[in-house]
Amino acid sequence: SYGTISLQANLILKEFNKNNSISLNAAPALRFTNDVYGFLSADIPVTINYNGGLFSTFNSDANRGLTVGLGVLVLSSPLIANSVSRSYGYSPFAYGQGCVVAGYRYWSRRSQRPSEVNLQLGYLQYNPIIVNQNSTNGNYPSAGEYVNSSVSFRLSFIGYINY
Repeated sequence: SYGTISLQANLILKEFNKNNSISLNAAPALRFTNDVYGFLSADIPVTINYNGGLFSTFNSDANRGLTVGLGVLVLSSPLIANSVSRSYGYSPFAYGQGCVVAGYRYWSRRSQRPSEVNLQLGYLQYNPIIVNQNSTNGNYPSAGEYVNSSVSFRLSFIGYINY
């Protein structure tokens, strides 16, 4: 994508103390894309996170913190089909993949707000594609098994408000 607008929402599920918690996080995003199928796509990762230090609770007194999480990432194909893909009957679709997130939180001196650098990785392996060299369905260079998978990553720089 050329750029992304996202909103990070955290709901604390269990507060162990003022600097440790478990939360449900969701970060819906609108991605500005342009590919052979069309324009504009979306995603929403939903994760369960462990939070330590800064921003783990509203009462946290730490200046730094971290978050790690595991969940599912729902991605969309382009939402606005271009004329070529429409002529082939393309319509937008969504799919999910497992994801992990890790973030480092710190108090920004410039904005005087909590900030975070967050890395999200997603992966999904589909059923293998079996290719028969003698197949009449297409010209393939060799016989064998090909792995059909989807990999994604996102590096985010987050500035928190209402903290």
